[in-house]
Amino acid sequence: NVHHVADAAVNLYSRLKFVLSMPYPTIMPFDQDVWAQMPDATTADLTQSLALIRSIHGRVVRLAQSLTDEQWERKGFHPGNQSEISVTTLIGKIDWHGDAHIEQIKQVLAAA
Repeated sequence: NVHHVADAAVNLYSRLKFVLSMPYPTIMPFDQDVWAQMPDATTADLTQSLALIRSIHGRVVRLAQSLTDEQWERKGFHPGNQSEISVTTLIGKIDWHGDAHIEQIKQVLAAA
């Protein structure tokens, strides 16, 4: 879960930067199941992924605090679900995704 959250944070942050820096970019999907089987996700120390998550989330906060109203509404195209995605939605996904997995981890630990 922790490595997956780090992988997702990297992707969401990259998507955010592309939407902010390019006119209506196509957002590259990633296969989370394939990424989860890669050695950095199966053997890495959790502290590396936690540091990555902290760092990316810190950068997202700093970036979000600087955005203009126009930048919040910028959009890109996500081919995976054939829809537009805005900066507002991307930042919301970063926040929601981490929280959802924290709850999942808490439930697993409570059951153990």
